Amino acid sequence: MDDREFYKLFGDAVIITTLPDRKHYRVPADEVYDRVFELGRSRNVYINPNMRRADLSPHLRGEDDDVETLIAFVADIDVHGPAHKETELPPDKAAAIAFLDEMKIKPTGFVDSGYGIYGYYLFKEPVPFADDDTRERAKGLLRGFGKLLMSEASKCGWKLDNVYNISHMFRAPGSLNHKLDEPVPCGVLSFDGPRYTLEDFAGYYENSPSSDREPFEADPEMTGSANRIMERCAFVQKLKNDPNSVTEPEWKAMCDNISLVPDGAELFHEWSALYDGYSEEETERKIQRSQKVKRPVTCLYIRENLCFDCPAGGCGVKAPVVHALLSLHEQLEILLAKKKIDGDEALDDRTLRLAGYAKVKAPALYARLKQLIKTSGVGIRDFEHAVKFTADKAIEPEFDSMQAEIDLDGIDLNGAVEPAGYQISIEEGICSTSYINGVPIKASLCHQPVVITARLENIDSGMEMMELAFMRNGKWKTLRAPRSNLFNKTSLVKYADSGLLVSSDNSEGMVRYGQVHICV
Repeated sequence: MDDREFYKLFGDAVIITTLPDRKHYRVPADEVYDRVFELGRSRNVYINPNMRRADLSPHLRGEDDDVETLIAFVADIDVHGPAHKETELPPDKAAAIAFLDEMKIKPTGFVDSGYGIYGYYLFKEPVPFADDDTRERAKGLLRGFGKLLMSEASKCGWKLDNVYNISHMFRAPGSLNHKLDEPVPCGVLSFDGPRYTLEDFAGYYENSPSSDREPFEADPEMTGSANRIMERCAFVQKLKNDPNSVTEPEWKAMCDNISLVPDGAELFHEWSALYDGYSEEETERKIQRSQKVKRPVTCLYIRENLCFDCPAGGCGVKAPVVHALLSLHEQLEILLAKKKIDGDEALDDRTLRLAGYAKVKAPALYARLKQLIKTSGVGIRDFEHAVKFTADKAIEPEFDSMQAEIDLDGIDLNGAVEPAGYQISIEEGICSTSYINGVPIKASLCHQPVVITARLENIDSGMEMMELAFMRNGKWKTLRAPRSNLFNKTSLVKYADSGLLVSSDNSEGMVRYGQVHICV
């Protein structure tokens, strides 16, 4: 098969995208090769094998929900060389091809992207999406298959980009790759492998991640400098410590978090400029997009999709941007730096919450706060009544906060409920909620769900054993150990070797969680 014949595999029309001009064209299938060849002489040209809906505007590329017929899954592997700053890549194209060929499901064919390899997995027949459920299932199959490839590549010391979505664009055979000064051709290498049905990928299905992004609105009075993120997040620190090793998906994830705080845009430019290929225009474009969307990627996404090895036990936040949030004590200090406030500010919810915190945790600051309140004209007795009312209202139990049944995919817990003060989920693992004078404080305890599934007693010795179940690499594992070991923070840490995400940082909290859990 040559480059021209390659396009006969597609439907009636193909979406072509060109960069850097960011233009999109819907081209009839029999004209695609000539158009790709023409456009590819002067710019980068991209295509996707899957068919978009017919009523999609000809000037739009289309996203996953615009795909109406599946033609192929595609694996994208960059190789080490001058075009890629990453070092954790296959040494050459031959190694990338051999890697894909060693998988149980082998590519139908290979395309040379110029500085990497695409493995195409063609279906025996086009797969139309009759409804959204069919599309979602196809997305889950590709997502899971991509996770398998990334996992297997990591065993070779390679780090593959997570680009496994059905609308992702790939360099077009017949075009030139203009990434470096001297363009190199993109073209078909071979297409003599097996074809597949969607069911051939059934074993790789993975649910859509529900916590890959979270909405975030920065309140200037509650948010500090982006330097706080840099100081506390090992992932973001790569931007300064090893800028030329930061991949594009990592860079975008960092921008999605850093750019949302008051000085984030300025500092993200400063830190991005440490990269040898820094572009002020491209960086500014990404910042503006992140600030418009305001949905930073989460730590879960960074660990699971970008394969970053976060510190054991996590950092206790849901996304890196949370590191920029000021503590209640810091917010209180900022408030106390004011010489005068008005009545509205004296009685707003934020001031009353800070007062409730100070009354319990920082009496000296509470005394200073009352002096500040006097400048507003609000009576101290009225203020203290308002503080108490706010605290009492915050700690009233709500129906939604009552203990809920633990509902985790892949395991039957026979109606067990969450321990009081804890929330357990596949996406976030174990989170704890505590109250400081009515102010709820939520923290991440463990990034994997861990539940007690059985209590076992040795009839002869009377020794009690505990059985735990925990999620590791998408699968449930079980662990049996003496109760005394699991409820001792020192001995608990040794079970990290079994895959339990426990360390000296979170072992005390995990013991406390277990003690509450066993009483439920």
